[in-house]
Amino acid sequence: MADIFNFAQKGIANLVQFGKRGLKLIANVDNNNFTFTANDGATLVEVRGANATVAEAFITKGQFDSQTIPITQYISTEVAFNEGTTTLFEIPGNSMVYSVSVDVASPWVSADATTAIKVGDTDDDDRLFTNNDADLTQTFQFHSTYQQIYNSNANITATVTPGSAVSGVATVTVLLVTENLGVKNFGYISDAGSV
Repeated sequence: MADIFNFAQKGIANLVQFGKRGLKLIANVDNNNFTFTANDGATLVEVRGANATVAEAFITKGQFDSQTIPITQYISTEVAFNEGTTTLFEIPGNSMVYSVSVDVASPWVSADATTAIKVGDTDDDDRLFTNNDADLTQTFQFHSTYQQIYNSNANITATVTPGSAVSGVATVTVLLVTENLGVKNFGYISDAGSV
């Protein structure tokens, strides 16, 4: 017996359900949009389709991911004179550290020639900023331009050697080019008052 399809309607309701317990397509005429939901009418579901080929078409996640370009990020962490070694963040593979700077807002009290900060990774703790790159007895911003491309994930660390220093803080800022990032140390947070 032949299937008979009778669609003699001029329109359909603002809610279309596919099967008795199927997904729903809901039209919101007030806001001019469609919502795709589970059968409860509230839980959003994915909508899938082919890759877009014209300007008016929706793009797929695959197309978006393939066109995402790496971005430059600055990661700043405040370290204290007695910090020791701290992991600043985990750099993902296929990323590059472009430069490192250390900002000393005021000279460290009683700092001497052995007081130092170095920045590197677990394989080489001064690969990016060496003990001799900053003079912690000075108020200054010190830079290094040692660059490193990481083919796999690596922890970026800062190591502070206090020497005879009894107080002091500095801000370590790493400039990197990456697609994503996992921060491991957010430094110190202080109340800046009402904004």
